[in-house]
Amino acid sequence: MLEKIYNGKHLSKLDKIMQWEDKETVRSESVSTHSYKTTVFCSVLLDDVFPGFDNPEWNTLKVKCMNRALFHDWDETFISRDISHEVKYNKYNGECIRDTLDKYARAAAAEDFGLKNVIGSSMFLDKAADFGVYSIVKLCDWMAMSYFIKREQSLGNTSLNDVIPMMVTNMQRCCESVKDFVVMMGGKEAVLNKLIESLKTF
Repeated sequence: MLEKIYNGKHLSKLDKIMQWEDKETVRSESVSTHSYKTTVFCSVLLDDVFPGFDNPEWNTLKVKCMNRALFHDWDETFISRDISHEVKYNKYNGECIRDTLDKYARAAAAEDFGLKNVIGSSMFLDKAADFGVYSIVKLCDWMAMSYFIKREQSLGNTSLNDVIPMMVTNMQRCCESVKDFVVMMGGKEAVLNKLIESLKTF
């Protein structure tokens, strides 16, 4: 596996695949950059909501979250492009589109790496990731998206404004899910409450 990644095309493809190709942007952002930002937000968020935590359960949680954040868009190396949220989650056939993309990524992963019955991103992810890990990384994924939009706004670009309501709704939903998990784990929900409050003026 290491040799195929080190000598292969997969990482370079993630450098070349740009997000928001269907929108006008001042600056482009690759899937690699987005994945890095998602991982940064994940690390910082976990340290903020679980300050001073240092035990096997916490360490395992952080490793799982960081790993999922790093590879959450790995299937795009097989699809060779970023598919917009409007397409993937449209109310007409979004579920069908996601299922078809998953099947294609699974077939491409099998061909490139000799893997079977695995979605592209799942090559490096815990196949039975618990809801807490999934929710934390999904929130950080939305945070990376909102960070990009805010940067574009600061540069005078308003072409992404139409996706803000959808982004805010999903971030709020993820915040609530993560907050329930954090409370259960004995962490600080105030960090998430502050994030939810900030969304009201996005």
